[in-house]
Amino acid sequence: MERDGIPILIKQIAKVKKEIREEYVITTSDWHRAVLFNILKHPDANGVEVSKLVDNKLKEIRKSIPLDVKISKWYDLSDFVKRSLRGVGENILIGIIIISVFIFIFLRSVRASLSVIFIMPFSVILTFTAFKVLNLSLNVMTLGGLVASIGILVDNAIIVVENVVRHRSLGEKGDSSLVYAVTEVIYPMMGATITTVIVFIPFVFLTELSGVFFRPMVMVLASAICISFLLAVFITPSLTSIFISKESNIKKEGFILKKVKTGYSHILSFILNNLWIVFLFIALIVAISLFVYPHLKTGFLPVWDEGSIVLDYRAPPGTSLEETDRLMLQIEDVIKKIPDVRVYSRRTGYGLAHPHPAHEGDFLISLKDNRKKSTFEIITYLEKEVKKIFPEIEIELFQVLPDRLGDLTGKQKPVVVKVFGNDYEALKETAAKIKSEIENIKGLSGIRLGITESEPEFDIIVDRLNATRFGLTPEVISKYSKIIFWGEVSTRIKEGLRLVGVRVRYPVNYRNRINKIEDFLIYSPKAGYIPLKMVAKVEVRRGQSEITHENGSLMVSVLANIEGRALGSVINDLKSALKKINIPAGVSISLAGDYESQMKSFKELLSVTIFAIILIFTVLLFEFKSIKTSISILIGTICSISFIIFGLYLTDTPFDVSSFVGTITVLGILINNGILLIDFTERNRKKGLEIKNAILEAGKT
Repeated sequence: MERDGIPILIKQIAKVKKEIREEYVITTSDWHRAVLFNILKHPDANGVEVSKLVDNKLKEIRKSIPLDVKISKWYDLSDFVKRSLRGVGENILIGIIIISVFIFIFLRSVRASLSVIFIMPFSVILTFTAFKVLNLSLNVMTLGGLVASIGILVDNAIIVVENVVRHRSLGEKGDSSLVYAVTEVIYPMMGATITTVIVFIPFVFLTELSGVFFRPMVMVLASAICISFLLAVFITPSLTSIFISKESNIKKEGFILKKVKTGYSHILSFILNNLWIVFLFIALIVAISLFVYPHLKTGFLPVWDEGSIVLDYRAPPGTSLEETDRLMLQIEDVIKKIPDVRVYSRRTGYGLAHPHPAHEGDFLISLKDNRKKSTFEIITYLEKEVKKIFPEIEIELFQVLPDRLGDLTGKQKPVVVKVFGNDYEALKETAAKIKSEIENIKGLSGIRLGITESEPEFDIIVDRLNATRFGLTPEVISKYSKIIFWGEVSTRIKEGLRLVGVRVRYPVNYRNRINKIEDFLIYSPKAGYIPLKMVAKVEVRRGQSEITHENGSLMVSVLANIEGRALGSVINDLKSALKKINIPAGVSISLAGDYESQMKSFKELLSVTIFAIILIFTVLLFEFKSIKTSISILIGTICSISFIIFGLYLTDTPFDVSSFVGTITVLGILINNGILLIDFTERNRKKGLEIKNAILEAGKT
């Protein structure tokens, strides 16, 4: 450039300095600036195997990078999967050991016990084969189904072996006694197996998370039960023949079993002679269970200690990226003092709804496996410490997997209060009242309004009449405005093998004050350079809040997490608090979140339970061809639900979707005992025994 023939140097009208491109996102890890990236596996890929391949690739990369550059994983979902699988495997082993001990105690024969014990690994292996046939992956839910089926896997084998031992103890010899003993129990075992498996049919109709979680589990259970029956019929007799054919002296019954049988016979005889006790007992346990049920803790899904924490934060809207980063460095110091933290990462300035919300971000904190405190204790500590330092910053703490499950179901938080109406200001006012009212409810944390406040904005309002006089249009003024704030890459220079852009822009102190912005010069075809204020007005306004519609109505939500308390208890207190609030005309309230999902799942599972009972009754009718017999078996089985309620209450276990599914599963399993008892009773009746003696003999058998 030159003026009147005199060259004008750039340094005379501007400062030239080398800078990195303006940051809109800051990422850190372990108290250092970092570059973070996510690796997503293919839906059909093995997550654990993908993790191993990533580890191997990282080892190769580390060999070719500078020594002062560190590469590490800051979160690996496969770690949680591997811990869960390891825990399930240990439970399977413990289950096999316990079952083996009890089998020996009651059979009192090492050889006979081996006939059953050998069946367990065969059953497990064949069940794994069923995984492949049913296209099921090896995960926590399918292995959970396998753990639940460990006892079922040997039920049929125990029945076969025990009946063989019983016949041998009566002096019967040879293969003919073995064949007779097996055929004697095949029919009731088949009926019991069909009845148990048919209970699982209604689970096919479960939807959403309940279906995703528990459908694979019941498929494993059904497969295991069928495999158990087939092995008991075809393999167990052969093993029994091998193991006890040479055992000449089989004890009739051990001391423990003898005492159990004697006590059982006395109790059963007393009950049969006083049938009114049965009806009184049924009425009593039903009454007690109805009293206890309302006092049960309730929830949606089980809560587990995952070992990872997400900390979402929101500084006041308008906080710069640099200031937000400065505040977050102080939170990092809090995290650094927690000895159970293994690694963490932080993102500041990210978002989908807004290009660069500099005041938002999140931490992802991974804890050590051998930590001294639980994840929940660390969450409580972090929340208390951060609020103590920065009360003006909104934070939410939760584990990773529950948050992802919420994303899958579209639920923002475990507790959501939705406020509907057509007057947006009235909705915001009502939501604020609700937030204030529920803040003292024990178990609620991270309470906030579900309104996304935008950052303050500059509005450049064009005076169209004046702009036209100067030969300008709103589009041209908009282009100059962008140059004012963001500058423009006017050229590029070569630096090594790269082309580096040269951006021309105003200094920052000219871009953050209204009076300076209004004095910016823009070129007019009719008047040359004129200040921006001659054709436009600059104003600062609060950014527009996010507006949500649902089912054609405006909606504002109040969101909260649950901490250290069951969902049902929190919801009961929440409902009581909402009753105290004066709701304006035209405004309505509804509860959503985990409570809504729980109610929907419970409704589905109740339908499944009713359908399962109808199917059981139908099978019993076909098997026994007697309505009275079928009803008696069904009543005895349904009464067991009362004891499930007692168990949940005594162990302080929440009644959630998992417990509900377990209850339905137990119905199918417990009915086996009733089928076997009635079948042997009917056989004794055919031998000429009267009903009471027939029942007593069947019970002892």
